Amino acid sequence: MTTARTATPSTARAINDRLALNLLLDQGPLTATELRDLTGLSRPTVADLLDRLQRTGLVAVVGERGEQRRGPNARLYALVASRAHLGAVDVRSGGVTLVVADLAGQTLAGAEVAVAEPGPDAAAHRAAADRIVAALLDAARRAGV
Repeated sequence: MTTARTATPSTARAINDRLALNLLLDQGPLTATELRDLTGLSRPTVADLLDRLQRTGLVAVVGERGEQRRGPNARLYALVASRAHLGAVDVRSGGVTLVVADLAGQTLAGAEVAVAEPGPDAAAHRAAADRIVAALLDAARRAGV
C-alpha cells in the first residue's frame, strides 16, 4: 500500500512560482486576477508569489490594465527575461554552434567554431576546447552578459 505525500510549503511555493513563470512566459503580461484564474490559486497565494518573484527580480510590473472600469487599474506583471541568461552549445562533426539567450529564449548572440578532427593529440583537443570556450565567452560579452 502506498501513502500519499503532501508537498512541503517550500515545494508548493516552488511549484506555484514555476507555474506562474510559465504562464507569464507563454501568455505575456498578466494581472494578478488573470494569474489567479489561470492557476486556480487563491488571491493571497498569488499575491505572495508575485511579491516573492518581484523580490528575486524575475517578475516586474510593466503597466496597467482596466482603463474601462471604475477604480484603480490592475497592474500587469511580466517575466524579466534579462534576469538570467542561457548558453547552448551544439556539437556537430566539423564544428560547434554557440548561442546565448535570455530567459524567454530570445537569442542575443551566437557564434560558430569550425573544429577539424584533432586526432589522438591531447594538445589539439585542448586547443579546440579553448577556442570553443573563448567563442562562448565572446558571445556572452556581446550579449551584455
